[in-house]
Amino acid sequence: MPSDESIPCEWDGCEREFLSRTSMKIHHSRAHGERLVETATCDHCGDEFEPASGATGTYCSTACAGAARSERVTLTCEECGDEFELSPSDAEGRKYCSKECYGVAKDTTEVRTCPCGTTFRTQQTSDKQTCSHSCEGELKTSKPRPDNVEALLWLLYEYEEHTIKETHKRANHHLDDDDRLTRDGVSDRLIEMGVHSNLIQIKAQQAAEREDVSADVPDGDETWRQYQEGRADD
Repeated sequence: MPSDESIPCEWDGCEREFLSRTSMKIHHSRAHGERLVETATCDHCGDEFEPASGATGTYCSTACAGAARSERVTLTCEECGDEFELSPSDAEGRKYCSKECYGVAKDTTEVRTCPCGTTFRTQQTSDKQTCSHSCEGELKTSKPRPDNVEALLWLLYEYEEHTIKETHKRANHHLDDDDRLTRDGVSDRLIEMGVHSNLIQIKAQQAAEREDVSADVPDGDETWRQYQEGRADD
């Protein structure tokens, strides 16, 4: 008896079994002189036919293929409302006229504006109101905030010890659209107030001073450099 996984020969009286249908078909042709034909059903006329080697077996002839292409189904896009045409085989289950409309329809996010003025994207079902943790904290705080910009910046940066980035975000919660500051603007105002140092400028100045000192050191004399680096002998 044939096993569940083997393929029996289709010739009456032949008890040979094979591991694949391809092997069985080769045996059937060589041993019994008859070629087994795989058939398919034409999507247009419904007739059975033998597909060419490597073909998908959709249509039995070029005439049926052409006729199928000429038959178009008119659909209405569920996103933009435009009408579009497709072949019957492609129209089944189709709801949108393009990838763009499909993407818009499946997009469940929306753009919101944070109290700091930054726009951000979030899920439509989300209750998120802010673009960052800093803004969320500022939105929830009950601490009083002064109307004066410099007093506000001093309070956030110096007294509450927020970073420049956090100070920038939090301060803009309390400023009108035309008065909102950039992060560099916040940094400049704090430098002018004397509560923040421009570390980049300081480091650049220190590097320039080191280069000036190095220029005066005689070639091959490392004594001064070692002293500056704390490596001089006692």
